[in-house]
Amino acid sequence: MAVTSGTLADLRGRTIAVDTLTAQALHARVGDEFHGWFGDGAPAVLRIVAIYRRGLGFAELTVPRDVLSPHTTTSVADTVFVTTTAAARRHVEAALRAELGRFAPGSSVLARDEYQAELDKDLAANGWTSQIIVGVMLVYVVIAAVNTLVMAALARRRELAILRLTGVTRIQVLRMVRLEQALLVGLAMVVGGAIAVATLVPMVKGTTGTATPYIPPGGWAAVVGGTVLLAGAATMLPVRRVLRMRPVEAIGIRE
Repeated sequence: MAVTSGTLADLRGRTIAVDTLTAQALHARVGDEFHGWFGDGAPAVLRIVAIYRRGLGFAELTVPRDVLSPHTTTSVADTVFVTTTAAARRHVEAALRAELGRFAPGSSVLARDEYQAELDKDLAANGWTSQIIVGVMLVYVVIAAVNTLVMAALARRRELAILRLTGVTRIQVLRMVRLEQALLVGLAMVVGGAIAVATLVPMVKGTTGTATPYIPPGGWAAVVGGTVLLAGAATMLPVRRVLRMRPVEAIGIRE
């Protein structure tokens, strides 16, 4: 947490420290008054003493404990960070374990690397959960898209049969369909990209302060490549099947 203005040493009494995004949104600087409300609805008028970065990884607002405690339902914190010297580390850990065993049974004392490892495990578990949810949604999207493309391709049986009866060869029909697919997929990517930009840029700007969203190259390639392959397979395979039929038979099939 890099402090860009002010100092956290002044964070005592009715003061507050804010992250850079909050400061920009409020047009606030060190020394200004912050007006808000505590969790219980009580109004808060606090003086800004520091502005820091990494609000998404730490907190958007930081208030002294003695100011916040009267407005919370419990005075016991879920996590407490303690700093000490290397020489006194064992004594501090032993004292903390003894105190927690009496005051908060079931609590644990973790070193920095152990605490980070637990956070990484939680992030990994949440990441897998999100991927499963997105995967299920993606399956439904793929099914709907394939069904629509296949039905649209099969509905052109009579149209393709008339073209073949007028002298258009099977290869020429396939080239025509490929060109149509290239134009439609290109248009779909342009429209989809514009919609994504219009929705992502304001959200990213509001949460990170930058208007450039991060898109992993692998994810970008997977989306574009998957779209092209899906559109091509769901259209060309049914068309090839239609072209195996005799034009005279296909032209007599109702749409």
